[in-house]
Amino acid sequence: MRKDSLTENEKIFGSKLLWIYGIGCFALANAVHIFIFYAFFTRKLAHSDWYFIINDFLGGAAMLAYLIICVIAGLSALRKGNAQGRLLIMFSSIWAAVPIWESLVIMLKTKNMFNSSTRTSVWHTYDQYLLDRDRFGGWLILVFILLVTFFLAKFKWAKEKISVGRSGL
Repeated sequence: MRKDSLTENEKIFGSKLLWIYGIGCFALANAVHIFIFYAFFTRKLAHSDWYFIINDFLGGAAMLAYLIICVIAGLSALRKGNAQGRLLIMFSSIWAAVPIWESLVIMLKTKNMFNSSTRTSVWHTYDQYLLDRDRFGGWLILVFILLVTFFLAKFKWAKEKISVGRSGL
């Protein structure tokens, strides 16, 4: 016998599993990032400014994979009627936005990053990299846009819920 609607306990259990899944994916993405960086790049970059640039780039790549997985899981949960899927998408987007933005800036401002003999960058020192305005200004704008987008979407969803509720009267 197949149920078309979930009971309240099934919804709560599904929501908790969704959050455990999201946090687990976040931890796994960070663990993979750390493993790849330390296994392949630590010895080669021990006393180089590229140590932090490549570490930040790999962190952003791991967060991009995390974001894709969480968006797929969130959309799947929404299709099954679990409204927590929206929150999973929102929070994973916010957590992943900064590292992904930094990776994008690094990609645009470096050439041949993984080739030690030909790599170049617009940053000549570690301080120039740290204080680059594109890294900080861009992610502040990005996080602001994400928050506004999700709040507007939440308002739209709440408005639709109210109008659906009234039409049933």
